[in-house]
Amino acid sequence: MKGGRRGAAAFAVLAMVAMTACEREPRRHVVEIGAMAYEPAALEVAMGDTVAWSNGDVVPHTVTFANGESDADHLDRGDTLEIVAREAGTVQYRCRYHPSMVATLIVR
Repeated sequence: MKGGRRGAAAFAVLAMVAMTACEREPRRHVVEIGAMAYEPAALEVAMGDTVAWSNGDVVPHTVTFANGESDADHLDRGDTLEIVAREAGTVQYRCRYHPSMVATLIVR
């Protein structure tokens, strides 16, 4: 009987740890725009997380998604765009003004 109680107790603890891991607080991630690039160029986030693009470059930029969802038409130096990741998937985005600026957002 003792082994059964220990096994049940261990299972209960593991279940609580798993529930806690799934119920984590949303995080905020920052993509810095500078030197004509998005940094990081690839970012993986969880659903519910916030992603903020901050333009520290001397010229304006955009954050234009390939799927047409959520974009910033114009970010001057010091401007920020924030979105909350609501759908899982991978999407590329770019700057409309500077086509060589391309990056990827991965939402799990």
